[in-house]
Amino acid sequence: MKKLKLLKKSIFLIASLATIIVLFRQPVINASQKVFDKWMTLTLIIDHIERYYVTPKNPDELLNFAIDGVLNHLDPYSSYLSADVYQEWQKKFHAYQGIGLKYSKIADRLYVTSITEGGPAESAGIRLGDQIIRINDQAVSGLSNKNIQKLLSINESKELELVLYQDVNLPPQTFVIPRVKIPVTSIPCAYMLNSTTGYIRLDHFSDMSSYELDRAYAKLNLQGMKNMIFDLRDNGGGTLDAGIRVANRFIPGERLLVYTKGRLRESSKEYYSSQQQTLPMIPLVVLINGGTASDAEIVAGAIQDWDRGLIIGQTSFGKAMIQTEFPFQDGSVLLLTTAIYYTPLGRCIQKQIAPEEKTFETPMGRTVYGGGGIKPDIIIKAAQDTLPAILSKLYREKGNLFFQFADQLVREQNIQTSQIKVFLENFKVDRVMLKSFQNHVRMSGSNLTDKELEKFYDDLTDAIRTEIAGRLWGDEGRYIAQTLYDKEIEQAVQLMPKAKELLNSQNRP
Repeated sequence: MKKLKLLKKSIFLIASLATIIVLFRQPVINASQKVFDKWMTLTLIIDHIERYYVTPKNPDELLNFAIDGVLNHLDPYSSYLSADVYQEWQKKFHAYQGIGLKYSKIADRLYVTSITEGGPAESAGIRLGDQIIRINDQAVSGLSNKNIQKLLSINESKELELVLYQDVNLPPQTFVIPRVKIPVTSIPCAYMLNSTTGYIRLDHFSDMSSYELDRAYAKLNLQGMKNMIFDLRDNGGGTLDAGIRVANRFIPGERLLVYTKGRLRESSKEYYSSQQQTLPMIPLVVLINGGTASDAEIVAGAIQDWDRGLIIGQTSFGKAMIQTEFPFQDGSVLLLTTAIYYTPLGRCIQKQIAPEEKTFETPMGRTVYGGGGIKPDIIIKAAQDTLPAILSKLYREKGNLFFQFADQLVREQNIQTSQIKVFLENFKVDRVMLKSFQNHVRMSGSNLTDKELEKFYDDLTDAIRTEIAGRLWGDEGRYIAQTLYDKEIEQAVQLMPKAKELLNSQNRP
């Protein structure tokens, strides 16, 4: 069967090339004949490997290797995705079929770590910290993470049955939950840092990002936001349209946001803002770093080029290549780079194409730079965004010792509060709690000693508080807790007067 499948692929390819040869004149025939001969050689090589190689080889795998070999010689972003990989990839940007929860596998159970507001899981009564033990009559203890994800999201049936513990002292409960389209959320955190400064973090771009931004802005506006910090750190981008819609929220009235240049006419386009969809003009600081890429660089570049806000942090990644999707009948997709994008001032920030630093002048006479990413208006030292290795080990060991401790603490001490800000302002990790955590680490079988843990007292207490906030409020709680000891956000608040000055300068005659 595999040989027949390979033969059909080869016949189709050869027939297609033969048609090309017949249709064109003699000079083209010679060139096409060479390509035809190469394809025949490749087909024979794969056939010989399958038939004669010392160990058996799957012909489909060999063809995939050949595809990868071709694409690896183009650029870092052109790629071929199998049907399964493509479906998983799409979940980052588009709505998916599911019940609206995130989980962490610890030992033989799944702990619910985040719940989609208003989703089926929340409506059914699922709570943060619940321990899932069975999915559709299958024990999770024997399932891989990949198989668990398939059970939770693939639409094999309209409903999903979960058996879980909501209280470890009571028998498990059974929930039957409908699968629906779950929108992908891209703003995990939006809250007031102080009485006037709002903070919104966008961690990737999806179909709903611009609408999420509208809602987040409206929420903070009602709470008195007069200044805004927009966090694009480690945002790797998404679809081009999503980035343009978000940029459109910040740039007023019919201004160029980004333009693209490609080999084909349809790949070269200009994208402009529309007055109707612009957020109010308030002082704006945008945080970027080396992980800020693609769409996030489009947004930061447009804001910087039009003097709309102050860009601070570290130079962004430098990805300006745009991939177009070419789908195939088997559900697989080719992501092929078809264009390069440029900021409104004409900056190409693709680091492989424009490594040299060139200067450009904004409408207000400020100097900005092209080549190798977006260079911030003000460069600040990168905050430590990872725990010391010894503490990172606690997240990996035994399935996240921090979460286990937080879950145990919340259950045993019945920690409850209606407002996360009140909790974070008043909750302290004291020496007694730290000692309890050290005992928890020791009981888990970890070889880390109390003396080793004491060296990282501040990081340890921050991590414990963050995980407790996550246990109580999900992803939003974790993000908000992390902002409290984020030095870059602290500097962004301090630099807000410069953002105000920039905005006020635009209004001067």
